[in-house]
Amino acid sequence: MAILPIRLLGDPILREKGRRLTLDQLRSVSIQRLIDNMIETMRDAHGVGLAAQLALLPARQRGCLLGIALLAGTGGSLVDSLLGALVQERRRCLRCGALAERARHSCGGATRRIGGLPGVDNDTVNLLATGAGALFAWLLGAFCYDASALNRPMRIRAAGASGHAG
Repeated sequence: MAILPIRLLGDPILREKGRRLTLDQLRSVSIQRLIDNMIETMRDAHGVGLAAQLALLPARQRGCLLGIALLAGTGGSLVDSLLGALVQERRRCLRCGALAERARHSCGGATRRIGGLPGVDNDTVNLLATGAGALFAWLLGAFCYDASALNRPMRIRAAGASGHAG
C-alpha cells in the first residue's frame, strides 16, 4: 500500500466533481487499491477522515454541524449510562458471587437476576442509546435546517411588531 498526498482546503482538486462508478468499476482492483491506500493514508496521518464538501462549508455551518455531532453524541452517551444503570438487567453469580451480565458466569456458575428489566442486556441498551443519539442529531438538524440562514444576520422583531410598514 502507498501513502497518498493529503489534499488541504484550497486545493483545486477538492472542487472537482466526482464521477459515478458502476458496481464492476467499484469492485475493480485499481479502485480497491485506491480505497486501501486512502485508508492507509488516513491511519498514517492519525486521521478520522473528512469529506471535502464539509471542509468547504462556511465556518458557521461547520460549527453548527460540529455542535450537532457533539451534542448528539453526548446525548446518546448519557442515555447509554442512564439505561445501563436503571434498566439493564443485572445478575449475580450463585457460585462466586460476582456481578454478571449473562445467565452463565465465566466461572461456570448459574446467575440470578438482581435488578433491571428481564432480557434487557448491554446490546439492547447500546441499540437504544445509538437510536437516541441519532434522534438527537435529527432534532438538532431540524432546528438548524435552513443552513443558508446561518450565513445571514439574525433579525429579531420587537414583541408585537407585525412586520408590515405602517
